[in-house]
Amino acid sequence: MPKSEQVIAVGAAAMKMLNPPHLLGYGRFWAKGLNSYERNVRLALGLQSTERLLGFLYLSTPKEATQPLERHAPDPFVRKWTGSAKREATTNLA
Repeated sequence: MPKSEQVIAVGAAAMKMLNPPHLLGYGRFWAKGLNSYERNVRLALGLQSTERLLGFLYLSTPKEATQPLERHAPDPFVRKWTGSAKREATTNLA
């Protein structure tokens, strides 16, 4: 499997691991940080030289309950795809 696909798979797995604690009201985030590159951390975790540490998942208990964020209307961010790709439309994406 190409490395790029492995990294994407890790991202998807990390998101799946962070969603349940969020639903239970815990604070959570994924951070890479300098420790991800630290040789002693990699050795302590038993990583081989061919393996990469893509970050740490942190969980916490918030001091106070969070309020739901206001959801914006999707219209300014979404457009309908008609199924036909025009050359000028694809060049504007770069």
